[in-house]
Amino acid sequence: MVEKTNKPAMEKRINSLWLLDVFRGLSALLIVLYHYTTQYDKSIGHLAKYNFSFPWGCHAVYAFFMLSGFLIVYTYKENFNMVSFLKKRCVRLYPMFWVCMVVTTIYMAFIFPERVPSVRQFLLNITMFPTLFGSTAIDGVYWTMPKELIFYIIFAIIACGGGLKGKQKAKWLWLCIVIEVICLIYCFGPFDLPAQWGIIFFMIPDYMYVFLAGCAVYYLNYTENLQQKGMMIIYLIICTVVCKCLCSESTFIFFIFSLCMLILCSREKTNQKTEGMKQILRPFIFLSEISYVLYLTHQFIGFGIIRKMEMQGMTAEVWILLPIAHAILLATILHYGVELKINQMLKRCFAKI
Repeated sequence: MVEKTNKPAMEKRINSLWLLDVFRGLSALLIVLYHYTTQYDKSIGHLAKYNFSFPWGCHAVYAFFMLSGFLIVYTYKENFNMVSFLKKRCVRLYPMFWVCMVVTTIYMAFIFPERVPSVRQFLLNITMFPTLFGSTAIDGVYWTMPKELIFYIIFAIIACGGGLKGKQKAKWLWLCIVIEVICLIYCFGPFDLPAQWGIIFFMIPDYMYVFLAGCAVYYLNYTENLQQKGMMIIYLIICTVVCKCLCSESTFIFFIFSLCMLILCSREKTNQKTEGMKQILRPFIFLSEISYVLYLTHQFIGFGIIRKMEMQGMTAEVWILLPIAHAILLATILHYGVELKINQMLKRCFAKI
């Protein structure tokens, strides 16, 4: 979801890029379809073979990472405050993450008791970093959350250090990609070297280039300097090469697709010219609005529902529409009934401080 702001001018500017919401909504749907077809078959196994699947849907997380990179630079302000920035990100992510943890655990108790987390696992998941303490995530989709937070922290450090100020505002990207390549060589090279796990966890070199590509798209589309535009094209080519070296063919193809979609959807002229299509694409905009909750709650709850259905003989592919509808309905209820109210309450609380 495109992040909201208290300033009307900034909110209007962000919401004018409505195609980004369509892109996010489509990506969320692809992830759900992947988990309910391909991933369910890998983890549990459908009782009847599906004639269709979405094995490439898992790569849609790259679209989310790119969007995060783009939007974090797009919404950057010159009066950047590191504490305020990180506080807003934590307030945006953590409360609803905890709610979704509780909801998932309750569902598991009734429909998938084998996957009910232990008390220790539940408590460690509150941090969003359970692997740091030798535990596992309550739901498999939680693996992306630490990577988002770590990227925010790295960006905050760079911005606080003045890396985004001055005439050459994109110079920090080149420093990041150099560090990224060094970390990749160190961690994924032919030798077992000390601290590799720590570097992979805290520097996220296997995904940092995706966030950085999203940042570069902002500078490509929103700078008037032709030389800088050219440098950003070179930068995106470097990110693409990194993806080619690290990932499978299908991931590489989806990375290029996501990159092209972000470049197209983040241009203000494209959004203005396609305004007439907004009503037709509104279902994807709606999915974008509930995407955070949908992402956090759909997988294991959906797995439990699919397993219960198939045990009752509902093995035909068409029945998959039921867990999809349930995931969207649950996310809608939690978004409008809980998430928005929590956000409003926290805004009022922080406004008094």
